Amino acid sequence: MKVILCIGLFVLAAQANAQVNIGPISKTAYCVGDTLFVPYQAGGSFAADNFFRLQISDGSGSFTTYTSFGRDTQAIGTFRYPLGTVARFRVRVIATDPYTVSAPSDSIFIVSGYPTPQPYPLEGLLSHPLEPAGLVGNPITVQDWTDEPPGTSYLWAFGQDAQPVESSQRSSSVIYATEGIKNASLTVTNPGGCSATMNFHIYVLSCSPVIPKTAHIVDSTEAGSDPVVWVKAGGQYSPSTNYQTIFVEPGGAVNGSCDCATIFYLRSGSSFTRGGGTSVIFIADTNVLIGPSRYFETLRCPDLQYDYSQVSGGVTDERPTPQISINQTPDRLLATTANQPLELRLLNLLGKEVLSRRATGELDIDLSSLTAGIYIAVAESGGQQVTKKIAVVN
Repeated sequence: MKVILCIGLFVLAAQANAQVNIGPISKTAYCVGDTLFVPYQAGGSFAADNFFRLQISDGSGSFTTYTSFGRDTQAIGTFRYPLGTVARFRVRVIATDPYTVSAPSDSIFIVSGYPTPQPYPLEGLLSHPLEPAGLVGNPITVQDWTDEPPGTSYLWAFGQDAQPVESSQRSSSVIYATEGIKNASLTVTNPGGCSATMNFHIYVLSCSPVIPKTAHIVDSTEAGSDPVVWVKAGGQYSPSTNYQTIFVEPGGAVNGSCDCATIFYLRSGSSFTRGGGTSVIFIADTNVLIGPSRYFETLRCPDLQYDYSQVSGGVTDERPTPQISINQTPDRLLATTANQPLELRLLNLLGKEVLSRRATGELDIDLSSLTAGIYIAVAESGGQQVTKKIAVVN
C-alpha cells in the first residue's frame, strides 16, 4: 500500500512540474495568405492521452475568448497556422493532461491584406481605354485612388522616355518626349510589408499626329467601326464601336452619340455633335467648341496640325480659308459669310443653346435682351465653323 501511494505521489509531483513554452517568434507583421510558425517545447510528465493545441486570442490579445487550432502529441513541435484573413491576435500553446498553459506571445501579430493600387489620373481623365492620357511635353498627373493606410510606400515606374523615370509619391507628374502607348506600373507596399503591383498604360498624344496609311477616308455621310478614320471636308462620320481614332479636317463633322471609348482629333473649322461619349478624349484646336458630354476630357492644342507623310499619294494642308466672320458691338452681334446659308447659335458656358438664327450672307442680332454674362457664338456655313467667346453687359 505504501509503495502504491509513493508511486502515485511521484506521478502527481511529475505532472505538477509539466510546462509548455513557445517561441521565440521575431516576425510580427504578415500578409493574408502567409503562414505563422509557432514553435513550442514541453517539459515534465504528461498523461498518455495528453495532446497540445494552439490557441489564438481575440483582436485585443485577450484569451477570455479564443480559437483553438491543431493537435499534436509530440513534446517538441511547431504549429503552422494559415493566415487567411486580416486580423490581430496573440497565441499560446496548451497541454490537455495535465492542463497546462504557456505564456502568451510577447507581441500582437498583425495580418494585413494586400494593397489594391488604382493608378488613375488626378483630374478624372478617361481615355482610350480608361487609362491616363496627355500630350507630348505636357505634365500628366497620376495618383493612387485607393485610400491606403498611413505608412504606405509607393513606387511609380514610368520607363521609356519619361521624366522622371520613377517616383515614390502617391501622386506624381510625368512628362514624355514622344507620343505612343507607354508601359507603366505602380507598386504599393503597406505598413505590413504587403506589396501589390498594377501595370497600366499611359496614352501620350501629339498636337501633330500622323495619319496612318491604313486610315479609312470619309468624304460623305458614313457610320462605321474602322479603327482609324480620316474625315475630310464635307464628310460626316458617326463612330459605332470602341477604340476608334478619328481625324477630322476643317469642314468635316463627327457625331459623338456613340457610347464608346473614342479619340477625336478636331482641327479648327471641324464640327462635333455631342452625345453619350463615354470614355472620350478630344485633341482639339483651342477654338473648337465641345459641349457637355459624359465622361470626357479635352486636350487643347494651340494649332493642331496633321502629319500626312504616311497617307497614300501625299496630301497638303486642306484647311480652307475661313469665309465666316463674327464681330460684336456693345449691344449687337454681326455674323457674315460670302452669300452662303449661315447659322448662328449662342451657347452659355454650360453648353446650353440660348439663341439660334438662320439667314443667307448676314445675321445681325440684338444682344440687349440677354442676361449679362459670357457666351460662345458658333457660326456655321458651307461645312465651316467659327466660334468666338463674347461678353454681354447690360
